[in-house]
Amino acid sequence: MARVRIPPVDVPPIEIDPVTKQFRWTADWYDVLKALERLRLIDLADVTTAVPADTNTVRYSASSSKWNFGA
Repeated sequence: MARVRIPPVDVPPIEIDPVTKQFRWTADWYDVLKALERLRLIDLADVTTAVPADTNTVRYSASSSKWNFGA
């Protein structure tokens, strides 16, 4: 399963570029965004790996503690 490391609370998500004077993501938060970009549903532990049929939606099953596809 993919892991996304969230920076500590005291790490700001954005900073001002000293050259361009524009906002940019800090290196720690940029890594978080890239990790989330690569994350897929199959990477999540509580999502079923069944193939959905047309018109299926994602529903949570309390009995299995997983997200499943259903009509």
